[in-house]
Amino acid sequence: MFNNLKQGIKNVVQWLPIIWKDRQWDQIFFFNLLHKKMSLMEDFFKNRANFVGREKEAKKIKICVCLLDRLQKDDYINIAFKEHERKFGELSLYDVAKHSKEWNRSFNRASFHEEYLKHQDIEYLTKLVSKHVFGWWD
Repeated sequence: MFNNLKQGIKNVVQWLPIIWKDRQWDQIFFFNLLHKKMSLMEDFFKNRANFVGREKEAKKIKICVCLLDRLQKDDYINIAFKEHERKFGELSLYDVAKHSKEWNRSFNRASFHEEYLKHQDIEYLTKLVSKHVFGWWD
């Protein structure tokens, strides 16, 4: 009984900042919730789980946490537009109509690449979760 109360209070303290900042209108809040849960699970499996192979499961969860870090940061534009900016200088969208066809093609490729990277991370995350979630228990 006392252990349940102690764990419940610990949960409230750990989750309160996340819940306090939670909103319903954006995927980032979903990623924040999932990131917190998976970080706690990673810690548990790495340090307190009691089964053979727990380190391997912790590593799978760590990959999910890393993917969620990238999704939360949402910095795909800087990765995708590196080559475009190397060729054409710092990205400026104000005079799009004045740019050359080559600039526009490069811009479109970079925009597509940005979306590709983002979707690649979310697909890998959901694939890992769907494949392994039923094995993440102690």
